[in-house]
Amino acid sequence: MLLFWQMQNKNDEYFMHAALRQARKALQNNEVPVGAVIVHNGRIIARGWNEREKKQDPCRHAEIAAIQRAARALGNWRLLDCALYVTLEPCAMCAGAIVLARIPRVIYAAADPKAGACGSVFNILAEKKLNHHPAVISGVLADEAGQMLKDFFRAARKNEVERISLPPRAVASHLTSRPLRSLSSSQNSLTAKYSLSKSSSTQ
Repeated sequence: MLLFWQMQNKNDEYFMHAALRQARKALQNNEVPVGAVIVHNGRIIARGWNEREKKQDPCRHAEIAAIQRAARALGNWRLLDCALYVTLEPCAMCAGAIVLARIPRVIYAAADPKAGACGSVFNILAEKKLNHHPAVISGVLADEAGQMLKDFFRAARKNEVERISLPPRAVASHLTSRPLRSLSSSQNSLTAKYSLSKSSSTQ
């Protein structure tokens, strides 16, 4: 039994590393770095990362993108025998999608104390009135995922403070002198820190 759990933990870490690579893709696109993968019979069948800014879609969370791709890959909206790995605790919307997709196993890295719906704020996946209750494992590679998020928001706050501290005329010049979605120097440094080249693994 101990050997089984050790092997399961190694598998969970392996697939969570794959989800972290998706989070780095989000980071490269100046999105909140959250990534997800869906595994079926030991093989990744779908990947997703946060694309809310790119798509201007409030529903384009990493989990939603991965769930939609997995359903297409299997030709079935019921994602039975699948596991979802995501770098941040799913929100209420994503937890609802997990229930509707009948995903039996959910593994997440960092907890979300402000919007998490797997125990932090709500516990939708354990709601007795619902007809599906996936097994949930939390904290897999939580430090790495959490640090990536902290670094992103720290850089974002620094960029906002720098913008606000400029005189109004300078702010207008600052905003019009560069593309609207360009990265600040601090965010550029952060992207380099978490560059995909950091990992030699294939996507």
